[in-house]
Amino acid sequence: MNNKNYILNTGSETKHRLSILEKIYGEYTSKLFQEINFQKGMKVAVIGCGSGSGIEQIYEKIGSDGRILCLDISAEQVSLTRSMLDSKEINNVDYIVADIEKYIGNCDYDVVYCRFVLIHLQNPILALKNMLNLIKENGFIACEEHNYEDIFNYPTSNSIDKYRALLKKISNILQLDYAFGKKLYYEMNLLNVDISYIKKFVPLCTSYDEKTLLLLSLIEEEKRFISQNLLKEGEIKEMIEEMQIIADKKEIIQSPGSVFQCIGKKK
Repeated sequence: MNNKNYILNTGSETKHRLSILEKIYGEYTSKLFQEINFQKGMKVAVIGCGSGSGIEQIYEKIGSDGRILCLDISAEQVSLTRSMLDSKEINNVDYIVADIEKYIGNCDYDVVYCRFVLIHLQNPILALKNMLNLIKENGFIACEEHNYEDIFNYPTSNSIDKYRALLKKISNILQLDYAFGKKLYYEMNLLNVDISYIKKFVPLCTSYDEKTLLLLSLIEEEKRFISQNLLKEGEIKEMIEEMQIIADKKEIIQSPGSVFQCIGKKK
């Protein structure tokens, strides 16, 4: 991964965590796609393609006459997306390894889409501008972004509260905004985007698998927290043990944070 500010694992090392993330947030992406005016033959750019989540749904809507661009800063993620789509015989795809904060494309696409990308960028506004440069006049931009501030656990948990506080501290150190989701509507309006759809969803997790998402994230982020002197190894161990207990208890409810969705037309 070339993005030094990305504190989670990528590629095959995080396949299980991403599968849980998709289980929790995937239904909201499907709802977003229902609101986009996809048509057969469209050209769609997917920014931060990750492991390819959601791309098959896009393909089903635009068909083999359309074209999909998969762009990610990680060569490994692009490779994983390519392998997944090749296995499904989805071949009308272009792959680019690039940083959306630096990538300037032509206005060739009808739709540009990203999920949980802007929160990991030091200049998400520049990324939005570059995304808009990818689409034609009257084309659509669709974004989904996370807000860590809505992470909660009931009954309250010291480890979950501490984890939320750690995310705030590390985002400040790295000059990121893990709460960018709540700013999405405002910032897109400032870019002269005609907003047609705005939603916020807060997933509620009760199953063991769903409640391990924050635990798995903490395990992947452990080294970064320790290297920044935000936690000691003993503290991390205590947090992991408590979060494991939380996941095991079916009566406990948890949210890994909200997602804000926005669709707008380029003027």
